[in-house]
Amino acid sequence: MRTFAIMRRVLKEMMRDKRSLALMFLAPILVLWLMSVIFTANSTTSVKIGTVGVTTSVSTNLDQVKHISVHHYVSQKKAKQALKADKIDSIIHKTGDDYSLTYANTDSSKTSATRMAFKTALTQANINQMKLQLGVAHQTIGKLQKNAASTRPKTAAKPNAETEKGNCSADYQPLCLRRFQYRFL
Repeated sequence: MRTFAIMRRVLKEMMRDKRSLALMFLAPILVLWLMSVIFTANSTTSVKIGTVGVTTSVSTNLDQVKHISVHHYVSQKKAKQALKADKIDSIIHKTGDDYSLTYANTDSSKTSATRMAFKTALTQANINQMKLQLGVAHQTIGKLQKNAASTRPKTAAKPNAETEKGNCSADYQPLCLRRFQYRFL
């Protein structure tokens, strides 16, 4: 009985205290709204990359990455001037087989976006090059198989009784190997 009296007294005090009510009901709503505003903010980062001497395949692959725009420069000097003037965020320069990346380092998200876009473009260019080489190799193998088929003798010798027993001569070795493999499988 005394417990109910204490509970009633505490509830009356809470109803009379407007600050406590506001903190209990309005503060969580306000905090949730602020968190949603923070986490739903548009955080796309557009990056402008300058290229010097980069192959067209890598440059095209870079340009296909979202939020990346590619600007081509004739010399490293002009690209560095554009970097200092904040026209571009980074420079990709190719010398021989080596690439060098120069960043403005004004924004770490742009630096990491440039790295990721460059890795993606370089990987895609390597994949395309391997596909071309594989196609050429496939065509070459087809031609070699046609040539080999045309140069083989038309009649094949039949295996003799020694081959069936397992005493294979050099002429019938492939037949014996097949028989040997089937026996143990």
